Amino acid sequence: MIAFAVAVAKKFSDDQAGNLVALLAYFAFVAGEPAIDALRRIAAERGRSFGETAISARGRPVTAEAALNLAVDTMRQLGYEPRRENDRVVMVNCPFHALAQAQTQLVCDMNHALIGGMATTLEPHCPAADLEPAEDRCCVVLRPNTKARHATSA
Repeated sequence: MIAFAVAVAKKFSDDQAGNLVALLAYFAFVAGEPAIDALRRIAAERGRSFGETAISARGRPVTAEAALNLAVDTMRQLGYEPRRENDRVVMVNCPFHALAQAQTQLVCDMNHALIGGMATTLEPHCPAADLEPAEDRCCVVLRPNTKARHATSA
């Protein structure tokens, strides 16, 4: 599990590697959180961070298409190779392909949490990040949001 965390961290940034490994180790071992839950949570948090960075640089998307485009550009910067196919965007590669061969479910869970976390920041037009495993590509696909999510006040 730690080797996986190290690989994930190295993929996204050498500067963040120590931080991510330390977070995973803390939550999985010190705080008693199951390692897979810690990995999903940390990946989702990291995805939200990537989404917020993209919004800071380009502004909040005002349409579902703009949100999808921003998500696609962000995924490209993270090493994915997004490609539009009809009503969805597939990642034709998995940046963690070698590891996914041995730990498919673990890598798919992490990818789903990471991409989903990034997509949730693009409200109210958050693209849907769906698990759709297939051979020779990432298991997560993005679709434009057909219904804008609006915050409600309580």
